[in-house]
Amino acid sequence: MATFLILNGYSLEVPEEEVVLMIKRLSTDQETQNSIADWIKENSIKIDN
Repeated sequence: MATFLILNGYSLEVPEEEVVLMIKRLSTDQETQNSIADWIKENSIKIDN
């Protein structure tokens, strides 16, 4: 996920532990793809390339 964001000019600004937790929650259906997409949007910042 980080590589995809960086290649598109963004950086995810959350601790790695939170990323792991969110992916685990997605894999156990505690999160939806839409909720993860919203979380990524809320926690990503545009970076200068």
